[in-house]
Amino acid sequence: MQGVGIHRAILIAGLCVTIIAARPPDERLVLVGATLRDPAVGSGSVVTVVVQAGRIERILGDESPIPEGGTRIDAKGLYLIPGLWDLHSHLWQTGDAYPRLLVAHGVTGARDLGGRFEELGALKKRIASGELLGPRIVMTGPTLNGAPNGAHHRVVEKPEDAAGVVAEMKAAGADLLKTHNATDREVYFALLEAATKNGLRLVGHVPTGVDPLEACRAGQASIEHIATIFEGTYMARFPGELQAFQAMPTWMEEEAD
Repeated sequence: MQGVGIHRAILIAGLCVTIIAARPPDERLVLVGATLRDPAVGSGSVVTVVVQAGRIERILGDESPIPEGGTRIDAKGLYLIPGLWDLHSHLWQTGDAYPRLLVAHGVTGARDLGGRFEELGALKKRIASGELLGPRIVMTGPTLNGAPNGAHHRVVEKPEDAAGVVAEMKAAGADLLKTHNATDREVYFALLEAATKNGLRLVGHVPTGVDPLEACRAGQASIEHIATIFEGTYMARFPGELQAFQAMPTWMEEEAD
């Protein structure tokens, strides 16, 4: 955890939360007696954490001398953990309370998968400036789809439109792109190609004309929601969801591997 921005670590004790990120950014802090919970290096050890200019400078074992200087904070009974991630959120719809609650529960990074650039851009600026306590946000912006089935969906009708749409999305601030199940097959692959050329990853739902394994092999970075695995060509075989779910035991036996 050395060198990690302090906004990505948080001390928690029951419902009492100490937000280190809220302190002056140039303050030197020495947190003594925290219990480290970090899967990467093992957990359960008592440590002293030195924070300088808003970053974790050193993590010392319980037997190490306590460094001189700075503001000393008694962290006994508190737990130091790496920042958690909310991997699927729609923060533009939540108001100011939700970003604060995420941080209060140790979530210091959020992946926003579908929203309007105007609201999300304003939210990111407020968090970055310190006006609003909230997680670091990576976002897709509008969901790319073949039908407008959401207020934040953008329809891409033709494969030849994909390159322009992707370039526009990147310029507007998209960190990655999201597709949905009504996206045309050829448009989908055109979006994947354009995303790669622009250094972006494509995530989201699997279009009904694309096999989920095919989507993975083509470079889709993540498939959102466990039920989405069945949204592609599997779901398209049936007249409705009920018939698709009734046929699932057969699919488990013959195709799931």
